[in-house]
Amino acid sequence: MKEILITSRSIQQHDENYYSLDSNWIYYFENYKVISIPNNHTKLSNYLTSSAPAAIVLSGGGDIEANKLSKNFPDLKREEVEEALIKYGIDNNIPIIAICRGMQKTITYLSKNIIFTENPVKIKEYYLLDECITEETFVGNKRTCFNDYSIKINDEINNNWHILCADKQKNLISSKHKKFNILCFIWHPERDFTDYEIIKSFIE
Repeated sequence: MKEILITSRSIQQHDENYYSLDSNWIYYFENYKVISIPNNHTKLSNYLTSSAPAAIVLSGGGDIEANKLSKNFPDLKREEVEEALIKYGIDNNIPIIAICRGMQKTITYLSKNIIFTENPVKIKEYYLLDECITEETFVGNKRTCFNDYSIKINDEINNNWHILCADKQKNLISSKHKKFNILCFIWHPERDFTDYEIIKSFIE
């Protein structure tokens, strides 16, 4: 069974630190062996020594240091792991799927002039994809939003990314890198069990 590596979210409770993974990912990738990656860079090599995974997923949850609009404290240990995974995926031509926060981290890691804006879609509401500019077929027109911020489309993004979906305010919603094997969604496909055929085709 092919493996998929998925980043986790650090949660502190009762003086204990947990690495959390949305259980929906287990069911979304039911035909794969899902492996949750801890936010500990020194342990990362333990997960990269076996045969190459089918894909790397940078999951959602939380804000990143590059987003100066956020008032939350970024998880720098998680970002260190994410950066190492992005580099590993690029160097070894492993597909990277970046979700919500993972998309923001991936784009800011690969590009310098990124502008964040407060998201016009309220948290946990739906993106209406029939109002988007698309280059691929997304089945259904609703996707669950779990973020407060979006990335503005600019010349650098246009030069490096295929824009798969953007809203009327020219915020980036979905994209595929022109050079590297990276596919991004600002929404959560694992929440609604959408876009599996697009992701499966991208992995395979």
